[in-house]
Amino acid sequence: MSDYIVASSGFILPHNNYFKPFQPKDTVTDAIFNRSIVTNLNPQILKFYQDENVYRSETINKAYNDYLSSKSFEDYINLINIATDIFKEIDFLAFFKLQCTNINLSQISFKFCLDVVSGKFPSTYNVYSVVPFNIRFTINNGLTNDKATANIRELEKASPYVNNWETFLSELSDNRDAMLIFIKYILADYY
Repeated sequence: MSDYIVASSGFILPHNNYFKPFQPKDTVTDAIFNRSIVTNLNPQILKFYQDENVYRSETINKAYNDYLSSKSFEDYINLINIATDIFKEIDFLAFFKLQCTNINLSQISFKFCLDVVSGKFPSTYNVYSVVPFNIRFTINNGLTNDKATANIRELEKASPYVNNWETFLSELSDNRDAMLIFIKYILADYY
């Protein structure tokens, strides 16, 4: 079993029990997924998801939807607990450096990573609130070794304002909207 998976958002995540290989039409949430831009406009990405064992999480999609429906503190904490459970498996900076070498990550998602690491995300999160998951994901972004090295250097220059998930998630949890966008952007395949 691999230590990492590629989520439908394009992000590489530590392997965990929340994500399963993409299977079309296997869940209630697929009704949302199947109405999305991916199915309607990009059958190539849909085929890639199936052929390349891209993962998605019904659990996270449901938890996100539950929160949107209820806006309850309990559902919010559930989302934070899921994120904490997933991210505790990888060092904060190592996670973002891994994304710098990710051929499935779009340019806007790399910018997202830079904003998170540099501490700008709490003030820029609205930019990412309308980015559909199929724009976060790209089949091949043309990443070369030189570009991956340049991405890592750019990330390192971003002067990380925190160096661990506990601090980052704790501070971000004070801004509920920003936290929800962070979770949605990396973990959910919601528009």
